[in-house]
Amino acid sequence: MHTTPMALGWAALVLVLSACTSGESQPESVDPGSANVGEWSRSVLGDHDGMLLAGDHEGGNDSRGAFQNVKAGWYQLTMACAGGGNMALSITADEEPVGDGTTGCDAPAVNAHIQVMADAGELEFVVSNSGEHILWTVGLEEASEPSPVPTG
Repeated sequence: MHTTPMALGWAALVLVLSACTSGESQPESVDPGSANVGEWSRSVLGDHDGMLLAGDHEGGNDSRGAFQNVKAGWYQLTMACAGGGNMALSITADEEPVGDGTTGCDAPAVNAHIQVMADAGELEFVVSNSGEHILWTVGLEEASEPSPVPTG
């Protein structure tokens, strides 16, 4: 397992998941065994103004990364993986469970708006999958409160 912290960032105490959307473009096929993790992450997330974590994951072991000192507010969380299979992401804030999500690898990045309800020391991400060798990336950047999703 190899984790590349691309920037130091923020953490949270309580997150509220609002809406999930997929990115627009289909990523190019990537060989996790030979790709540069940082370059791949930047190619997937593009002009990302927030904090980034990226790693190389072998199934059977968890990969971890964390953003430090996250302030209360709204953020956009972006996650993506390459190499086949799926990526499961679990989030904890100061060691308390916050939430989780799953996305298919080699698919467009998935975005979710989250609300950090209180400042916290560490927002940790744990990545796992079904055994495939994958690259993964998680981005967190400040965002405005999303519009309510229409019902009915």
